[in-house]
Amino acid sequence: MQSYAGRLLRFCAVGVIVISAFVLLCMWYVCSNQSCSFNKFLISGKNDTRWRRLTANRQILSNWTAEKKHSSDGNSLDSVKVDFNIIGSDVIVFLHIQNTGGSVFARHMVEDLELERPCRCRKNRRICRCYRPGNYGSTWFFSRYTTGWKCGVHPDWSELSTCVDRIMDEDEGKPVKRRYFFITVLRDPVKRFLSEFWHVRQGQSWSSLRHWCGGIEVSENELPACFDRDDLSDLTLEEFMACKHNLAINRQARMLADLALVGCYNNSSSLSKEDRDLIVLTSAKSNLHKMAFFGLSEFPKVSQYMFEATFGMNFKAKNSLSHDSLNRSARKELFKEISAKDIENIKRINYLDTELYYYAKELLFLRFEKLKKMDPLFENNFKIFNKNDLSSENWAEKEDFIDNLLD
Repeated sequence: MQSYAGRLLRFCAVGVIVISAFVLLCMWYVCSNQSCSFNKFLISGKNDTRWRRLTANRQILSNWTAEKKHSSDGNSLDSVKVDFNIIGSDVIVFLHIQNTGGSVFARHMVEDLELERPCRCRKNRRICRCYRPGNYGSTWFFSRYTTGWKCGVHPDWSELSTCVDRIMDEDEGKPVKRRYFFITVLRDPVKRFLSEFWHVRQGQSWSSLRHWCGGIEVSENELPACFDRDDLSDLTLEEFMACKHNLAINRQARMLADLALVGCYNNSSSLSKEDRDLIVLTSAKSNLHKMAFFGLSEFPKVSQYMFEATFGMNFKAKNSLSHDSLNRSARKELFKEISAKDIENIKRINYLDTELYYYAKELLFLRFEKLKKMDPLFENNFKIFNKNDLSSENWAEKEDFIDNLLD
């Protein structure tokens, strides 16, 4: 009798477990659209700011982990010097962000570096040849002035990181294992934004350019045009700021970020705007941190010293070029009407760039202090830059003089 009762008890227990599992499975299936209180609890938890930040950071950290496993540049995040080998297969890749002074810096790199084999620049030609010593046809510098816009005009990190190696193999006619050292120049976000506004009014807009992300071309639906007229000479600052698709807004953070993390330009993804912004900013900071060098146009002397100490290359002294006074006067007239409220609005909409610039400034001077301690002749070496054109004047100011207008 006891044996029968024991078997019955075990049978009932197993039955309860099976039925419970079946009920839970049904609840999971039926409640997939938030129709049950338990599911609603989970969904409501995701609306909490801390949950969203945690979710976003997990995505970023997951990407970093995968990136580190496959990284071949050999640079730690805290390194301030790199073992760049110009004779071997190392390549400096310049990520050129519009209106930052990058044109001035990149031009100095091809014209004024003291090298065993200087870059060869022909008159009336935009492209220079920067070949390695003893290796004709192999270039050590990937930029608009050496290879042209082969990855697109002003390609961002998402475009460059998936394009450079393929283009280098095509140019050299064979696959080569290379190390890539990314560099860039950043600028004060307000001044950079106004500079781009000026250039758009002059007809120098990048709105018609093709953009790529994740190996796929961005569609017009994902990135619609801001203005439906060709002549933008009468464009107002209010119009320029009002377009939510304007790529000038937070351009520096976006161009440094891995946009694949946020679904590229697909704004209909499940990510909230807060999540998207957090991921873009965090990714931009990470990529900036991993760069072999970056400079700030407002600190040309510090930036030049950083570049020379990092790569072991020195710039030759060069006299300043004359400024375009007519162009400068026209800009002064335009920007006279900019109010303090306008400046605050520019800061507000470019909040990602503002946060990135603060971070970049802190990181730049942290690395600068490390290099100072490593240089026994720092005082003498740093004084030499006073005679050098590259370090004597704001790089972006040479391009558009916006700094003088707002100071």
